[in-house]
Amino acid sequence: MNTLPHAADPHAVRPPQFGLRTLLLGVTLLSVAFAVSVAVGAAQSMMLLLLASLIGLHIVGNALGTRLRDRRECEDRALKSGDAGRPEFGVAPTIAPARRLQENTAIRRPWLVAGAVCATISGTVGGLAIAALVGEKLTIPGLALGIASSAVLGGFFGFMACSLWSVARTALREALETPDYPNVNESH
Repeated sequence: MNTLPHAADPHAVRPPQFGLRTLLLGVTLLSVAFAVSVAVGAAQSMMLLLLASLIGLHIVGNALGTRLRDRRECEDRALKSGDAGRPEFGVAPTIAPARRLQENTAIRRPWLVAGAVCATISGTVGGLAIAALVGEKLTIPGLALGIASSAVLGGFFGFMACSLWSVARTALREALETPDYPNVNESH
């Protein structure tokens, strides 16, 4: 049975901790980000914020995934060696062979449907918004370009959201497929 990591469990993944230096660095980075957003404008600052968030979340996810993998390998070695109370730390981890890295996945129908629905909705809303904002100065080519660009962005985000949902669901299912190991802190 899977249980949440207990605070006394030495193998539990702890929440991130930071010191005063990291706090001051974060405040400095926020100050620079606010200064840049005032200098470049709202749209460009949102794009920079999205880019910085993607990079930061990728780094955090990679660090957390590596920590969880290393912890799991230590627990596996401890269970195999029969020494469940003292896992081996300091031993170079062995990397398990890739299970699904060689697999190709076709574009699924729900992804295409989500992309088409979002493209239709955002193209319509974008066209109406452009017509309302520009008014009588609007030309037919300008309206067509606005509708097309809104539809492309909406289709992209709909496809991306459906694809990310599918990847997250598959990752969760694979994570739950792992066999349950006895808690190393339980006494037998």
